[in-house]
Amino acid sequence: MPTAQETPVTRRRSSQAIRNGDVKPSSATRRSRGVRQPTQSVLADVDRMISALIKENRELQRQIDKLSRQALGATTGTAERALRSIQRRISSVVDGRATTHRRRPVPAAPVSRTPRKITDPEVLERRRQALAKARAARAAKRASAQP
Repeated sequence: MPTAQETPVTRRRSSQAIRNGDVKPSSATRRSRGVRQPTQSVLADVDRMISALIKENRELQRQIDKLSRQALGATTGTAERALRSIQRRISSVVDGRATTHRRRPVPAAPVSRTPRKITDPEVLERRRQALAKARAARAAKRASAQP
């Protein structure tokens, strides 16, 4: 049986030891000390990237125009379809729409509600009269159709 003196002693690292540099800081501490780029340099990088994309887009548009002019002589359906597909993709990127390959969900048909019961006596009377008139007209039509 181990006695109280033989049990291993667990020690926690003191924050003072970390500050003095005796112990390496944890990965979370190292991560938080990362060097941040100044906002202006980030904006300049983004501006350069956007300019490069616009330039590339213009080149691709020129290629599309050139190929579509060539395709007019050949008039192959496959080539035109491919060109339209490329142009659609480029214009969607330029417009800033998100590219998804899924179809948009069709809104569900509205749920039909059961009409509320009519309690107005005037409306009820008019509906009864209209129904009686329709029944009479149908009866007259059937009577005239029989030989």
